[in-house]
Amino acid sequence: MSIKYHVIVPERREGEASTSLRQSLMEQSIGEEQYDVTYADGSRGKKEGLRTAVANVRKGEAEDEWIVMTDADCTVANDWIEKLTDVDKDVVMVAGSVRVNKGESGFWRDLETVEWLSLQSVTRMTFPMMCNGANLAVRRRVYEQYLAEGADRQEYASGDDMFLLEYCKRKGKVAYKPECVVETRGSESIGAFVRQRLRWAGKTGGYKDVKTILAALTVFGVNAALIALASVGAWHVLLAAWGAKSVVDFIIIAQQARRFDQTNVMWCFPIAEALYPIYAVGIGLGAQLRRKRAW
Repeated sequence: MSIKYHVIVPERREGEASTSLRQSLMEQSIGEEQYDVTYADGSRGKKEGLRTAVANVRKGEAEDEWIVMTDADCTVANDWIEKLTDVDKDVVMVAGSVRVNKGESGFWRDLETVEWLSLQSVTRMTFPMMCNGANLAVRRRVYEQYLAEGADRQEYASGDDMFLLEYCKRKGKVAYKPECVVETRGSESIGAFVRQRLRWAGKTGGYKDVKTILAALTVFGVNAALIALASVGAWHVLLAAWGAKSVVDFIIIAQQARRFDQTNVMWCFPIAEALYPIYAVGIGLGAQLRRKRAW
C-alpha cells in the first residue's frame, strides 16, 4: 500500500519533540504502511523547515496525498491522522482544535489557558478566518503550489497557518473539525508567551483577506478605545462598555471551557478580562515595531 499521509513536525532543535508525541505518531490507527513522519529542522525558522521537509519527502503512489502538521510541543491521539483527514474529496485543507495541557495548573498557566480558550472560541465561531498550525492537514499538491508561488511569505516569522489558510480558501474548500484536538504544553515562561504572541501578531501585516484584516482591526480598536476611556477618566462609560464586553466574552469562553473540560481555570477570567486591553494593544503595537524573523 502506498504512503498517503506525510506528517511533518518542525523542531527548533534536534530531538525537541516529546517522547509522547513520537510514541503516538508511531501508533496511528491508519497503519504504519500508509504514512511517514519527518522531524523537520526548524533551526533557521519554522517555514524554512517546512519548505525543506516537503521538498525531501518522497512521492507516494496514492492518488491524493496529505501533508499533516503538528508542533514538537504537542501530543496527539492515536487516531489523529485518521480523524483529521476524514473529509470530503473536495476539501483541500482541514484544521482542528488545540488545547493547553490539562495536567498543569497554577496562576500563570490558568491565565494562559483562559487566553487560549478565547482564541479557540474565536476560531470555532469565525472559521475559515483563523486556524492553528499545530493541528492541520493540506493536500500535498496544493501545498506544493503554495510554496512554489511563495505564498508562505518567508519575510514573516509566523503565518505558516494563516497564510496557508488564505491561500487554500482561494483554491477550494476548507474544513474545520473542532472535535479533533491536539494538546500543547503551553509557554515555558511569561517571556516565551510574549515572544510567541508578538510573532503571531507580527504576521497581520501580511494578511490579504479583508474579513481577517477587519477582525484584527476591530479587536485592536475596541481594546484601544477602552484604554482611551480610562486615560480620560470616563469611568462610567468605561465600566458600562467593559461590563458588556465581559459578559459576552464570559459566555463564549465558558462554552469553550466546557468543551475542553477546563472550567476549573475560569476563576481567573476577571483578571484576564481586566488585563486584556493592555495586553492586546501592547502586543499589537509591539509586533509592528519588532521586525525580527526569529521563530
